[in-house]
This record gives sequence, structure tokens and C-alpha cells, in this order.
Amino acid sequence: MRYWILLLLFAAVPGQGQSLQPAPWYVGAHIGFSQVDDEFGASDDGAVFRGNLGRQVTDALTLELEVGGGEVDFDQGPSLDQTHIALNLMIVNRSVTWNPYFLAGFGGFDHDVPQFADTGPMAQVGIGGMWDLNGFGLMLRADLRYRHSDLDLELVDRGQTVLTIGLEFPFGRN
Repeated sequence: MRYWILLLLFAAVPGQGQSLQPAPWYVGAHIGFSQVDDEFGASDDGAVFRGNLGRQVTDALTLELEVGGGEVDFDQGPSLDQTHIALNLMIVNRSVTWNPYFLAGFGGFDHDVPQFADTGPMAQVGIGGMWDLNGFGLMLRADLRYRHSDLDLELVDRGQTVLTIGLEFPFGRN
């Protein structure tokens, strides 16, 4: 519930820029946290980070390559290190004040705890928004995702909810 409230608050903040057409390329850096199922025995939400390189294909369609990682601590036992790489497809509704979007992505996910590691496929879906900060394409971006990896590690065979916020830096010519 707290994720939806935070996302609605971000949606209510008006953007400052008037640019509807961002540069065709962008690079981004994001931080946030993931929440795993309570059955896992996690002692705290996990910290996550990700970077991305994106390309606007049409006004409403964007492709991006994402690389990220994070760590989840458990009440008993070692922490779980996670890394991933994904190719995301974003459907963006461009507007003057903000740019809401839907995201779907597929890739690979790696889980590593002492004496056990596994790599396998990952899928994610999410919603988010982008706000122009300076009229030249610098964007504040926040999103909420659900990601699922189908690995053999018993602790993480379900999904995670991930909330991130970051900046997108444009480059290239319109």
C-alpha cells in the first residue's frame, strides 16, 4: 500500500519543462529498495541499484538495456547478493507535465549466497513516471516493478517488488 501512495504523490507533482520530445538516447542511474515475500525471513528490505541505456524508438515506444544489483539481509544466515541484466520495452504516454509509462522486460538474474549460486531467466513488469527537470531533457524517473526469477534457490523462487528513483540523462539529436 505504501508503494501506491508514494507513486500517486509523484504523479501529482507537476513537471517544469515543456519538452514533449526527449533526445533519442539516454543513460540513467537509479537507487531504491526491494521487498521480498515475508516467508523468506528477510530482516529488512533490500537495497537495489541499476543503470540503464535507452533509445526512444517512436513517440510512445522506448527500448532500454538495464543492469543492476542489490542485497537482501536475512534474520538467520548470510545475505543474498543479486545481479541482473534485462531488456525492457516501455510504452510511454508523453505529456507536458509528466510521462507515465508501462514497462515489461526479460533478462537474466543471478542470486549468490555463500556456498550456493544460481543464474536463470527473469521477467518484470512495472509502472512509473518521468518528469522533465530542466527543459533540456534531464528527467526524474520513479517506478514500481514486480520481478520474478525462476531459480533453484528456495529462498527466492518467488518474486520481488522493487521501487526505484533516479535520473535520466539525454544525449543525441532529436
